[in-house]
Amino acid sequence: MTQAATVRLRSLTRGGQTTLGARLRQVSLPARLRRRYRVIAEVRAERSVPETASRAGINVTSAYLWVHRLKTSCAFVIASSAAR
Repeated sequence: MTQAATVRLRSLTRGGQTTLGARLRQVSLPARLRRRYRVIAEVRAERSVPETASRAGINVTSAYLWVHRLKTSCAFVIASSAAR
């Protein structure tokens, strides 16, 4: 089996990193959102998207979609600004 290509994510701002960490620890989030943040955190830790999807128990296509959304949006910047 061939190894999946590593996806490189853009750097998060300090606020984005704080938001990601807080969301990973927040137990009141719906399971779907917690999985989404977990996928992003693991891909940022340089794990492959298919491996991360398998570990999170989600479809590989969904994991790639979530990674793509992060790469093309400023969701963490907006979320961390709104929290202030």
